[in-house]
Amino acid sequence: MKKALSLLLALVLLCSAFAFASASEEINEYGFPVRETYEKDPEYIAGMRAFDKKDYGSAIYHFRKSAQAGYAYGQYEYANCIENEWGAKRDNRLVFEYYFYSAMQGHSLGQAALGRCYMWGRGTERDYDMAFHYFNLSAEQGDALGQLWLGYAYQNGIGTEKDREQARYYYRLSADQGNKSAEKRLQSL
Repeated sequence: MKKALSLLLALVLLCSAFAFASASEEINEYGFPVRETYEKDPEYIAGMRAFDKKDYGSAIYHFRKSAQAGYAYGQYEYANCIENEWGAKRDNRLVFEYYFYSAMQGHSLGQAALGRCYMWGRGTERDYDMAFHYFNLSAEQGDALGQLWLGYAYQNGIGTEKDREQARYYYRLSADQGNKSAEKRLQSL
């Protein structure tokens, strides 16, 4: 039943993604429009400038505009701000929704964050198989956070069998990119 609800929610979110697309845009394999990178998104850039100045109210305003325009980077940052209560009160449903949109566009940080939502049941039903799936997608792109979380999944048997060697492998990949949490986890194995 939980799996069916999770899949139904994913289908609803996927269908709503078409609201982001215009008739002339290329659609990716998940049914989401392919948008320019963040360098072409003035709202995302304005959001990052505000965020760097710790002006979280302005940052989330610009990230929301970027997210609603369908940009994966803006979707990720908007969800990240809500999750961490930077400029907005936490709303786990919105966190899940915008990480989902970002992940469906192939954004590696969005995929890792969506995996965490599934692992913790944040904004959705807890689903360890889906958590592992999204951690793996992120790690396959070489993302240090995706590699960290995939290592964690292997270490703890989340969506997979426990496998210390695989955990060590992914922690090492992440640590080699400077991830301090991965370095600590390597030391604890």
